[in-house]
Amino acid sequence: MKRLIVLFLVAAILLVGCAKKAPEAAAPISTPATPPAPSVGQAMPGAAPQAEAKPVGDEKCTDSDGGKDYAVKGKIYGVNDFAIKYEKEDNCVKDYVNEYYCSETGKPQTDVHKCPNGCKDGVCI
Repeated sequence: MKRLIVLFLVAAILLVGCAKKAPEAAAPISTPATPPAPSVGQAMPGAAPQAEAKPVGDEKCTDSDGGKDYAVKGKIYGVNDFAIKYEKEDNCVKDYVNEYYCSETGKPQTDVHKCPNGCKDGVCI
């Protein structure tokens, strides 16, 4: 008899649980209207005017000692094709000088030159 009552209660609970109405879908969230985005090359309304962009790598290589001059310590500087600034200074590695200079096309170059009498502070002695 106890089994019959327990079975009856379990069946009643299952029927009541399955008979519940499914929750209704949530109402969509409304968002405020946004103005259309400007087309390429146009500024956002109310934005400050922008300076005209320079092409990447537009700043050419500059050499302070005028090129390959092993008797004068110099440095090169500029902006590479990835818009990264660079600066390199002539330096010594044992009896060799790393002479930095600019190519005819404005690209940074280096020349490793053996100094016959040694190298000191970026110049051949």
